[in-house]
Amino acid sequence: MDRYYIKCVTKKSNGNIYTVGFSERLQHDIHGSKKKRKVIMDMKSGNLVKTATKENGSWKEGDEVHTVDGEYIRTDGNNIRSDNLGELPSCEKF
Repeated sequence: MDRYYIKCVTKKSNGNIYTVGFSERLQHDIHGSKKKRKVIMDMKSGNLVKTATKENGSWKEGDEVHTVDGEYIRTDGNNIRSDNLGELPSCEKF
């Protein structure tokens, strides 16, 4: 099983996530982007996807990401039909 960390998001005007910035190693900076649909396909294929945030210059592992109805990506387990990746920053800041 592969693993990667989502570290930032780009949202559409409706608030839904369009792309994410990611890295395959926790302590590496963002090295690529993926469309949300690709993230969902990766999870369905068995890949482990987690969030990560930068605190005091170091990346900290966050929560596991899951999909709701194969359409949304979330970190919490309430199955609300919308995207929610916690407090990840906009990829425009990187």
